Amino acid sequence: GSGSGLIGEELTKRINSNVVLLDVIDWNTSNLPLTLFDGEHLPFPDKSFDTALLLDVLHHSEKEEALLKEALRVAKRIIILEETFSSKFLVAFLTIGDNLQWILYGMPIGLHHRNRGQWLKFLSRYARNVKVVPTGLFGRGIFVME
Repeated sequence: GSGSGLIGEELTKRINSNVVLLDVIDWNTSNLPLTLFDGEHLPFPDKSFDTALLLDVLHHSEKEEALLKEALRVAKRIIILEETFSSKFLVAFLTIGDNLQWILYGMPIGLHHRNRGQWLKFLSRYARNVKVVPTGLFGRGIFVME
């Protein structure tokens, strides 16, 4: 879910990397080329990437398990950033606010909100090595899968 592509563009500048943008809709405003896909099948060979970034992607994915399996197939390591609120009020507020803004762009609605422990349990079903990276980001969890 590359979104505007600006994070990818910044990565190319800061760490001199080759970035491939991938999303289900085109709202790319960067200078990087975008590959559109069906949200489930990644059009790349096995282990063709060192790292895949899933930044606020899984909770919007209609087939999150299939997408996660595909990301594990095409990348040696996956870095996931997701919302990890445990308060039911914050989850409800987030779900409503998140989905209102994305509905305007035709993005799949985000129905897979989890707290940090639930994300770790979910992700651990697909990889033996899942690390939680300490972060000062309020309500955000960073997970690394290898």
